[in-house]
Amino acid sequence: MLALQHTLSLGLYERQAARQIDKDYFQDEPASSTSGNLFEPMAEGTEVSGGWKNADGTVSTRHMALAGAAVAAGAGLMGWRRLRRA
Repeated sequence: MLALQHTLSLGLYERQAARQIDKDYFQDEPASSTSGNLFEPMAEGTEVSGGWKNADGTVSTRHMALAGAAVAAGAGLMGWRRLRRA
């Protein structure tokens, strides 16, 4: 979806990416102290799931709805851009 947004509207993509990076990486509070994982693996967070599946292995309906909305928005943007060129 980000690649599509980058292709269709570079300025909007850059503004959103800059805001997200500022929010996620440039915080005014120090990081919390942890035991670290330099010499041994962490006890939690070692599975590969991406958060898309529920505990029973089914795909979350919320994530399916978000993916569908993203596809619909991308198709709408592509159609709008095509109409704008005509």
